[in-house]
Amino acid sequence: MTILKNARGNDRTVTMSKDITLTKNWRDDPRFGGTAKRTTTYFVEVSYGDKPDLNFYEKHDTLAGAQRFFRTWSKLCDD
Repeated sequence: MTILKNARGNDRTVTMSKDITLTKNWRDDPRFGGTAKRTTTYFVEVSYGDKPDLNFYEKHDTLAGAQRFFRTWSKLCDD
């Protein structure tokens, strides 16, 4: 997992990261004549330092969607 962006403030931290994995479909297995494909998944995690029960994350398939979600939550860090 690679961290792309980070924002902090108002008792919260917002982190955007990406994870690159190989597909796990049996058709992609080289033993069956296929090739595994790389897939990229983006995560935006919002964590509260002293209230871990409020922590959450959202998974996105596109960078644009992750950036939009990150922008929304990072604005709340500036208040």
